[in-house]
Amino acid sequence: MITTMNANIYEFNRIYEEYHAKLFRYLARFVGEDDAEDLTQEVFVKIHKALDNFRGESKLSTWIYRIATNTATDRLRSPSLNCSRTLPADTAMTMASTAPISSTVIPALSKGSR
Repeated sequence: MITTMNANIYEFNRIYEEYHAKLFRYLARFVGEDDAEDLTQEVFVKIHKALDNFRGESKLSTWIYRIATNTATDRLRSPSLNCSRTLPADTAMTMASTAPISSTVIPALSKGSR
């Protein structure tokens, strides 16, 4: 006899097998490969916790990718991500000593792009 718990474990394992590689590639485009594996695992934790609440009003893949997109967006907005992506001091100093971006980029833009 298959219990509800066993059915949920089976369903989650099926989802994991089918979507792990796809989600990793999808998330790598958001955050880069270095952070994509951690983010992929975070998405699967959220899927596991919310699987019982999936109402079937959309395709399962749509629901999964919405969770992935929201998780990636949250990560990109996270102050901890921004702090971990700071430039080394020598690179920052080199960039600061060059011409301001407004004097080099803005004139190059067409009027409609400004």
